[in-house]
Amino acid sequence: MGRAVAATRESAPVFVVGYMRSGTTLLHSILAAHRDVFSSAYETKYFEYFALFHHLYPDLCDENARAGLIQTIADIILNGNVRPIRRAAPGYCPAEPPLPPAEVAALMAATQPDPVYGAVYRQVFDHLAARAGKRRWIEKTPQHTYFIDTIKETLPGALFVEIVRDPRDVLASKKRYKEVIATSQKFSQEERAYQAVQRVYDPFWDALAWRMAIRAVRQAEVRWPDSLFTVRYEGLIAAPEETLRAVCDFLALPFDAALLDVKWVSTGEGVRQDVRGFQTDPLGRWRSALRPAEVSIAQTLTAPYMRAFSYERAPVGWRGRAGLAPLLVRSGGEFFTRLYRRWRMGGVPFMMATLTNYRRELGKLLRRR
Repeated sequence: MGRAVAATRESAPVFVVGYMRSGTTLLHSILAAHRDVFSSAYETKYFEYFALFHHLYPDLCDENARAGLIQTIADIILNGNVRPIRRAAPGYCPAEPPLPPAEVAALMAATQPDPVYGAVYRQVFDHLAARAGKRRWIEKTPQHTYFIDTIKETLPGALFVEIVRDPRDVLASKKRYKEVIATSQKFSQEERAYQAVQRVYDPFWDALAWRMAIRAVRQAEVRWPDSLFTVRYEGLIAAPEETLRAVCDFLALPFDAALLDVKWVSTGEGVRQDVRGFQTDPLGRWRSALRPAEVSIAQTLTAPYMRAFSYERAPVGWRGRAGLAPLLVRSGGEFFTRLYRRWRMGGVPFMMATLTNYRRELGKLLRRR
């Protein structure tokens, strides 16, 4: 994997992880408001797309390749420009490089004599944080849930804050957002097409994916017990100060009261709305948003971890049982649609990784593990 980059706990990189629609954006926004913290503009997806970066810049001893990687990482951190790299050719460099030549030269020197991909990522992030007058940085990519080992191997001091949310509310949120994309006039045609590839909903596959994400962190927790801290979304909303003090203590970060005045973005109706503070409206939305059969699927597939995180099962009655067959038939067709969308998003490697993950989790489910 290459040379490791050490860090003290007070300067360690922080990664917010968790299954999508679980509150990762909210938690990231809270921690990013800290006076000592620099944050990425959006999800960098760096370790999720690790293989793609290897493909685009196969030889980091080549100065042109390393300079291109530095500019690309900076562009992703500062501007969130991940989309262009998915179909880029080797040697890609942003059309408008964000860093001046002098800063690139300094970063090139800092990654000598043995440049590796994780070290370059760390150096660029460290540089941008220092330039902003911040002592450390934070990043949020939900899919990094599955790459904790890779991150720890390249950034040994990295710390992770996982946020977990009731799987039924996660499904309700995904279902609602899919409906917004289909009906809202606020998205451009290009943005709607992109969002439609990313924002999918199926109660079977999404419940299974929630289970996979929780399991991935539990397995990583065995190997890196001192590097992981878990927050329940419901606990954060109900007791924000107590929860955030515990998070800050884990991160060796002084508690900052500004964290309680968090600003976050709601797009629930397809309209961007800036919201301040902690909103209780999203809690328990599944009760009105999900049909009994959807609740039944979610509770059945996620039962072990619902118990572990104290989420109580709800009775579904005959309506839940009667609606299972049609939903499962539709889920069979959705499987191939999801593979196609993963191919659209990240090519064959991303699609095959998804297929492998589903196969493993289905096997464990059948063995009742």
